[in-house]
Amino acid sequence: MSMADILTVTNAVLLAASSGFLFLLAISSWNEKEYRAFLISTGFFILNALVWIFFLHAPKGFWPVNLLLVSLAGVFGFISLLRFFPPPSPARDTRNAEQYDERDTLFARNNLRNHPDLMKTYYALHPENESLDRQIHQKPDFGSSAQVFHDPYTAPVFEAAFEYLERSIPLSAGDPAPERKSVDPILFCKTLTGAAKFYGAADLAFLQLQPHHYYSHKGRHGASWGNRTDQTYATAIAVVVPMRVAMIQQAPTSCVLQESAQKYVEAAKISNILAAYIRRFGYRARPITMPITRFSASPSRLNPAWANWAAWGFSCTGHTAPASGWLS
Repeated sequence: MSMADILTVTNAVLLAASSGFLFLLAISSWNEKEYRAFLISTGFFILNALVWIFFLHAPKGFWPVNLLLVSLAGVFGFISLLRFFPPPSPARDTRNAEQYDERDTLFARNNLRNHPDLMKTYYALHPENESLDRQIHQKPDFGSSAQVFHDPYTAPVFEAAFEYLERSIPLSAGDPAPERKSVDPILFCKTLTGAAKFYGAADLAFLQLQPHHYYSHKGRHGASWGNRTDQTYATAIAVVVPMRVAMIQQAPTSCVLQESAQKYVEAAKISNILAAYIRRFGYRARPITMPITRFSASPSRLNPAWANWAAWGFSCTGHTAPASGWLS
């Protein structure tokens, strides 16, 4: 086989592969309403097709240029694939990790404006936060008519969703079945994952909890503010619920709040079902609902360090809970 024949076959392969990639890139950009990216992808699709079709019809005319472009395409493709084979990341050294106090989170500090006595206590302990927090307290709250994008008809929708979540807090409580059943850890994990996805989750993950994964003190709700957290749970299960890109792209309108509230409701539903499922086998399980750094309805608040990638979850344990074996 001559050099021209080899270049002809290579050109055909590169034409098909690169054109397919750019075509898919253009379609995905259009679907995500990224019209500038769509135009750029379409332009490169046309230019790429013209270049390789030209070399297909004249492999001998400009073979040095053709060979250079093929070589560059090969090098570029090789470099592009390297990112899919990263070196193993070193394990994080958590020997000196300390527990974070939930009272110091922005959500907890913002809620202090509803509890003057707690506010006075907190700023006596942390005077460095008072100036900034009081500026934030002056901002209009979610659903306030003072917000720029307030809509009197749609704002009550996400407010109603958050009200529903508050009213559903008692649903997270429950006693495990009197008889503790022996389970197959692998099958139990698979069933939990399948059930979570069946009810709307995108993914599920398990984590063996360490002391630094927990908040040291509760701070989200006034009734339990300052209490030590229950740190007797052995395992956390993260239930991931994705947000819709189209809704988030409409920020800073209330579409972001609508999407957040809807995902709160979906995550709470899934977590409550899974917790009830675990309790039927005789093990403790209590759902918590959170977006990375915020928890609500949780008796054993967890530091977001345990779920820096996950959006939602609950914790479960037992003296001989199967969860302990899942992560051994």
